[in-house]
Amino acid sequence: TEVVESPVILSVSPTEISGTSTAEDGANILIFESADGCADNQGKALLAEFANAVSGGMWTVSGSFDEMTPYTAVVVDDESSVDGIFGISEFSAPYFIDQFTVINTADAGAGSLRQAILDANASTAARNEIHFNIAGGGPWIISPLTVLPTLDNTVDAAIVVDAATQPGWVFGDPNSMVILDGTSVGGVNCLTITESGVEIYGLVIDGFFNGLRVNGGSHDLIIGRPGKGNIIKGNSGNGITSSGASNYQIIQ
Repeated sequence: TEVVESPVILSVSPTEISGTSTAEDGANILIFESADGCADNQGKALLAEFANAVSGGMWTVSGSFDEMTPYTAVVVDDESSVDGIFGISEFSAPYFIDQFTVINTADAGAGSLRQAILDANASTAARNEIHFNIAGGGPWIISPLTVLPTLDNTVDAAIVVDAATQPGWVFGDPNSMVILDGTSVGGVNCLTITESGVEIYGLVIDGFFNGLRVNGGSHDLIIGRPGKGNIIKGNSGNGITSSGASNYQIIQ
């Protein structure tokens, strides 16, 4: 059997899985639930085979998927067949999401925003989401004592900071949002982004130098979306400043 290059999974949503492949157009994609505790990149259970899925180096398959379930894929390419035996790839690297939850307003330590960023940076997951579940009523005010870690994942994976996940969060009501208050830390940037694929939702950012600093080379960024935007105000420099980032959208 001819072995072809493994596909790559780029994204998983409740209705689609998408990725890339170097296989010929018309190749099939097989989706597996990825194994836990088994050999690297091994599929545990075949979920479905999708015929003629690859087109122009890209593929998207539709179905019902769980974003928190790890998936892996295989491509079957009849164009690379030898003596009637189809070419088949190894399993792709598994795609999975890590989630880190902020449960207090402390500057550092377990359950803090600082620790969640450090953990998201160190994760090898394809996507890393920081959620919030701080006890008590709002506003939930986090006052860093030193500059927060740069958003910069060790394997260049996406990082999502989603304060709209905080129970009781209401957009536009400062008393019902997560506030990052820079009063105690002085003239520093609130969040610095070096990574690509970063998304930031639901924060009030107040009292820093720049609210967000986006470094060159970052791309495919989303800063807010309708219904879960950010309020960036009261900073002595700029709300958002960038040095060479590309392909991003800002909806405060």
